[in-house]
Amino acid sequence: WDNNADFNSDTGTVIFTATSTTETIDSTGAEDADFNVLTLGETSGTATWNLSSSLISSATTTIDFGTLSPGANSINLASSLTINGSGNFTTGTATTTFDGSGTSFWFNAATIDNLGTVVVNGTTKTIALDSSVQANQVTVEADDTLDLRSSAFTLTLAGSGAAGARPFIVNGSLTEGADSKVAYIGTSALEVEDETYHDIDF
Repeated sequence: WDNNADFNSDTGTVIFTATSTTETIDSTGAEDADFNVLTLGETSGTATWNLSSSLISSATTTIDFGTLSPGANSINLASSLTINGSGNFTTGTATTTFDGSGTSFWFNAATIDNLGTVVVNGTTKTIALDSSVQANQVTVEADDTLDLRSSAFTLTLAGSGAAGARPFIVNGSLTEGADSKVAYIGTSALEVEDETYHDIDF
């Protein structure tokens, strides 16, 4: 995918169907680069999609088969993220931001992929877990909510650090649910967010 101009996604769906190759998604220099519904992998396969620029999706993003590898490129998702059982995400060095408004879901089947740095920063945005998930750092900005729900899901935080580098930063709201867990698994000293947890592991 090489977009150097203007891609009008409207209400459409883009499905990348490679099954075994390494592909590139590049919107460098594009005036309009937003996808609407975006799906990686269709029926089978182990392809890899490397980002060469930021990825923006205004509707559901699904990794059905293969691997999304962002590298140093940011991802902005205005709706839900679904990583199904044959899909994978390679941790990058940039940020995955859930923006937009309303309630969206974060789902990761089978092996839990580390999303790296995750930020919830929309307009009264709620991200609700639809499975257990993992990241190095999760930040929930003001007027936004992270809902851990009441389905025995675990939010695993693999990062370490203190102050602005701490693994969990809640400037908005955390809904802990009835049987959720937050697991801090960082290997260095870390500061724990001052929040109400249903269950917490170290």
